[in-house]
Amino acid sequence: MNRFTKEQERHLLLLSSNGDIKARNKLVEDNLWVLRIFVKKYVLPWWWRGDKQDLYQAGAMGLMKAITKFDLKYDCRLTTLAGYYIRREIFLFAGKEKRQYQDSQDMEEYDIVEEEVEDTLHKERVQQLRSTIPDKLSIGKGNTKWK
Repeated sequence: MNRFTKEQERHLLLLSSNGDIKARNKLVEDNLWVLRIFVKKYVLPWWWRGDKQDLYQAGAMGLMKAITKFDLKYDCRLTTLAGYYIRREIFLFAGKEKRQYQDSQDMEEYDIVEEEVEDTLHKERVQQLRSTIPDKLSIGKGNTKWK
């Protein structure tokens, strides 16, 4: 695929800034190669749960932000700004995934400890309640009766 010239790109950016969706889509298609480079370059760590498609989606959001935020006063191509935003969105997404992974690991450990503590506290509380119940009140299975 032939890339757009700098003048064609500027014209499409101007149209896109005025709300032309077709121009924005052409810019996205023209810069997908930058997105592919960053996704391929990104090494998936051991805690990663998703697949590369998630990274493509996050990077595509970065590409869209770059198109939206590009100012025609800049004396550079869109790929310069797009690379920054694509990389940023991928890292933000990966960081969010990592925090969710760590939180889920912490919660699994917390749940095990919590159940043990809860059982112990429940038994202690039941014993305390039984000791404070007046003699006039006898507790049967599931019902309360006065003597």
